[in-house]
Formats: sequence, structure tokens, C-alpha cells
Amino acid sequence: MGVIKEIIDVAKSLGKGLKVTVKYWFSPSSTITVQYPEEKRALSERTRGILFNDVVKCTACSACVLACPVKCISLVPVGKGKARKPKSFVITISQCMFCGLCVDACPTKSLQHTQELTMARYGLEDLQIEYVTPEMAERFVREAEEYERTQAEKAKKEAEKSARKPEEKGEGDQGGSQ
Repeated sequence: MGVIKEIIDVAKSLGKGLKVTVKYWFSPSSTITVQYPEEKRALSERTRGILFNDVVKCTACSACVLACPVKCISLVPVGKGKARKPKSFVITISQCMFCGLCVDACPTKSLQHTQELTMARYGLEDLQIEYVTPEMAERFVREAEEYERTQAEKAKKEAEKSARKPEEKGEGDQGGSQ
């Protein structure tokens, strides 16, 4: 008797599952599956996809590197002060856990998550995304050198100007005592 009861229970549960399947099978209004990658579902505005860095806005402050818990961001800065820019900015997306801490830490908001979720690549080297092109790196180096040169010239002029002031004060004092 126990075996027959088990067979009946199995048949009932199988019937429930098939009822749901058949209902969706013949219902033309409900889409169960999208044909990815030809069709893509609408993603949430807050989706954390692959990271993108706008290196023109980036100040190479290293806040994102320090905030990253898995250390998947590498940054080589060039220049000082306002001319500081990334000479190299690489994100290893195979290590990234998409937590968003680097995005939150970025003061210029140059680092953002995209809506892109597909990380399929042909080789391991493709999993390291370099955001600074060689042309941009050369430009950033030139701008940093120019900035340092102008800052050195300003400092030199300031030093000469401050060195002249005591001389002028000293000449004025001697002229007044005669």
C-alpha cells in the first residue's frame, strides 16, 4: 500500500509541474527567454557593469586604488599638482568584484560603472583594460613637464622678487639717514 501511495504522490507533483509548464508553453503573451545577445533586457540604472574611466577628468589621486579591496586597479601617475594625470590606468576585470567602492571614492567621478555586463574575451591579456592610450600618455607627460617648467619659472621669479625687496628696503634706509 505504501508504494502505491508514493506513486500517486509523485504523479500529483509531476502533474502540478507539467501544468505550470504547459500553461507557459501555450501562452503567447508571456516571454520566458530573451535571445541574448541579439535581444537584451533593460537593465537597472544602478547596474554595476564593467568599469570605465574618463582619463581626461581623472586626476590620478589614487583614491580608487586605495579603496579597491581586491587590488584590481593599477595606476601610474605623472606630474604634480593640477597637472597630475594617469600615465597608465589598468583595471583587471577578471579580478574585479564590482563592489563600487572605487566609484564611490573617486572625487572627480571619472570612474563609473557601465551597463556592459559581457566580459567574454579571447585571451587573458584582454581581461586587463588599459584606459590611457599611448598618445594620451605622451600628451599627459608633455603637459606635466610644461606645468612643472612654468611652476619652476614662477618660483624663480618669486625668489628674485623677494630677494630684491630687502635690497630696496636697505637702500631706502641708508638714503634717509644721510
